[in-house]
Amino acid sequence: PPAAAPMTSTQRLNQVAARLHTKLNNPNLEAAILANFNRETGGKFDYATKQVGGGGYGLPQYTGPSLTAYKGWLAQNKLQDSANNQIDYFTDKYMPTRAGYKKYMAPGAQFTKEQYADWLHKRVFTPAHTIRGNKAYSDATILRHTRAHNDFMQNRLKAVNGVWTGVGR
Repeated sequence: PPAAAPMTSTQRLNQVAARLHTKLNNPNLEAAILANFNRETGGKFDYATKQVGGGGYGLPQYTGPSLTAYKGWLAQNKLQDSANNQIDYFTDKYMPTRAGYKKYMAPGAQFTKEQYADWLHKRVFTPAHTIRGNKAYSDATILRHTRAHNDFMQNRLKAVNGVWTGVGR
């Protein structure tokens, strides 16, 4: 039989969005995470994305100890790398270690997409967005990243009848 056609970016976006929704059931948080994955993968939502000129890998672009921990988790659980496994690790193992987790993930917590994006940038994705070679990024750089993600969430990322659209940087 012929090989299956590769998934499009929109199909991958919907696969990732569906898994996030299954794990989190929080549309505002899901949108904030999707906006980050959009930026980190160049709008491709490909779990095998490698950072150009760096060591980042995957939907969240794990680097250094985070990447090592993810690979160790896969080996320990006898799992293969996949979009679903990256999301499971991210939501179940990585996010709970970050500052503010209990506040933002409390049952019934209601925050805007922008509030979740701010938390994600400052506390969840901190290594990727605020530290590079022990040099902290400025608040202006973090704000610029957050604004780009918020623009994606507000103006391009849309769910119509459960189907997500708006792929791209």
